[in-house]
Amino acid sequence: MKRGYIAVLFVLLVGVVVSYGQAEPRPFLRAKIPFDFYVENVPLQAGTYSVSLVGPYNDVVEVRNMSTLKFVVVRAFPTDHAMRAGQAKLTFLNIEGEQVLTQIWEAGEGSHREIRIDKKATELARRNAFATTTILARSAKP
Repeated sequence: MKRGYIAVLFVLLVGVVVSYGQAEPRPFLRAKIPFDFYVENVPLQAGTYSVSLVGPYNDVVEVRNMSTLKFVVVRAFPTDHAMRAGQAKLTFLNIEGEQVLTQIWEAGEGSHREIRIDKKATELARRNAFATTTILARSAKP
């Protein structure tokens, strides 16, 4: 009986891992970013980017340059917000002359996704040694 439970549990676990690994990215916005920037310490060039949800839990996003196809996949934590975003947008912190992507907003949503920033950026943000830049995006949904 115990072996039966273990076998069933193993099959279910393998199914979850396989389906998670094969999940297709679901694009939800596109934006033209006119400056080089960072996503979790990964440098990306200026250009047109798509942002897609990856995986079943909506907490992983892919940021992909549409020209070079270079991309980064990061955890982006959903956060409730009191106001709805009228338009999709990306928010960057300008920290010591470098742009760091920190928020992803979907059009019409009352939540956004926060991307973790490194310790240096967190400390500078805590001391208010930054400025923000917002890039308006368009929805990639059909």
